[in-house]
Amino acid sequence: MAQTIVLIDYENVGSPGLEALPEQCRVILFIGRSQPLPKNDLIEKLLNDGKRVEIVKIAGVGKDNLDHHLALYLGKTIALEPQANFIIISSDKSGFDPLAEHVTKVLGTSCKRQTPHKRQPKQPAAAPKAAAPKITAAKQVQKAPPAA
Repeated sequence: MAQTIVLIDYENVGSPGLEALPEQCRVILFIGRSQPLPKNDLIEKLLNDGKRVEIVKIAGVGKDNLDHHLALYLGKTIALEPQANFIIISSDKSGFDPLAEHVTKVLGTSCKRQTPHKRQPKQPAAAPKAAAPKITAAKQVQKAPPAA
């Protein structure tokens, strides 16, 4: 069975993108320069779930800088492991969908982009419904006859 390698645009996704990863996968986590590293408990959870984790902290800044690094690592890893299945977790459809399609169709290596799993916000507890007000018959107001 081919190994699954997941490349995560952590700058774009954050921690919710790390939920529901495939079992026994290798994770390459790309973190932007100004972004804090993930908490140790998150990394420990990934390791305890049988995942191998590599963190790539990007030093430079610039438009799409992290995306370019992710694409570089994708190409390098495909060259070393062309039979692996690759998943890019990012919300960047316009950047990564064409790349994943090219890798799959032209290079013959399985690659797809997935939208990160977002945590659903907790719904506030429904307030108890107040009893509907009773409708009473409206009082009829009689108009005085017009003065002559």
